[in-house]
Amino acid sequence: MHFARTLLLASACVAAACSPEGPSTTKATSPEPDARAELAALLAREGFAALRMSEEELASLTEAAKASGWKELRADVFPERIRRFDGVSVRIEGWMIPGRVEGRKVLDFMLVRDNAACCFGASPKDDEWIQVVMAGGAHASYARYAKIAVEGVLSIGGPVLVEGLAPPALRMSATRCDVIEAPR
Repeated sequence: MHFARTLLLASACVAAACSPEGPSTTKATSPEPDARAELAALLAREGFAALRMSEEELASLTEAAKASGWKELRADVFPERIRRFDGVSVRIEGWMIPGRVEGRKVLDFMLVRDNAACCFGASPKDDEWIQVVMAGGAHASYARYAKIAVEGVLSIGGPVLVEGLAPPALRMSATRCDVIEAPR
C-alpha cells in the first residue's frame, strides 16, 4: 500500500513533468539577504525537520486543495515558518525517487526525507518530500539507495499533483545534486 502510494506520487510527478509552471497567486515576501543566509543555514542543518508541519496544518492544506478544486496550493495557506523558505537558495539532503529520465540523466525527481520512503516501500508524508526539477541544463545521476545533497531555490505553493493526494507543493529548482553517502 505504501509502495503503491509512493509509486502513484512518482508517476504523477512524471505525468505532470514535475514542472514548476504557474507560480502561485500569492507568494511569500522574499526575505532580506541576511535572513536568506540564516534560512539556508537552518535548512542545511535541520533538513526536512525544518519543514515539518503538524497534523492540523497538513489538514488545512488538504482543505485548501479541495477549495481550489484540486488545482493549486497558494503560498499563503502554508504556515509562515514554512513560507519564509520561499525563494531561498538551499541545500538539503535526502534520497531520490527518479521521475523523468533521459538516457542516464535524471531531469526531475522526488527528494524524500528518508530511504525507507525511497527504497523500502514506506510512503512519505506530505511534508517529507520535495518535487525537484533540475534547472538550466543541469541533471542528476541516479545511484540506488544513495543519500544525496541537492542545491537550488526552494519554492512554496503551486499546482496540486493528484486529486486525493495533496502534497504540500514544496518544490525546488535545482542546479546541483551530489551523492554524499553511498549505499552500504
